[in-house]
Amino acid sequence: MSDIVIDGNTLPDSMDGRGKYEFHPQKIGTIAASRRAVRSGSQVLLWRFTWLTADEYQWWVTTVLGGAESLEITATIRDNYHRLFSVTSANLYKPIYRMMTGNIYYDVDIEIQHILPLRTAAS
Repeated sequence: MSDIVIDGNTLPDSMDGRGKYEFHPQKIGTIAASRRAVRSGSQVLLWRFTWLTADEYQWWVTTVLGGAESLEITATIRDNYHRLFSVTSANLYKPIYRMMTGNIYYDVDIEIQHILPLRTAAS
């Protein structure tokens, strides 16, 4: 069973461990006078699948998003150190795909933005 949960819905096992999972923490914007990094911008998760079945695609569009173009969600995801953490607020956007043939969606991008709380190497 997957440990990824999106807005109360456990990720189907068929998608767990698939795709290219990219968690992007805040970027270092400047170095303060104290020589400490100052981060800016929002955290983003990009999850790219070479393909999804129609059922997998519909899980995102219908089960999670309920047909909406975007949704404010809670989640349990992995950060860039592959550690699980609880997301208290984020925006999930409707998956984008390059093409569909039969029951297969190709080159599917899932994007979650404005992920809170913020993650650091220590947290």
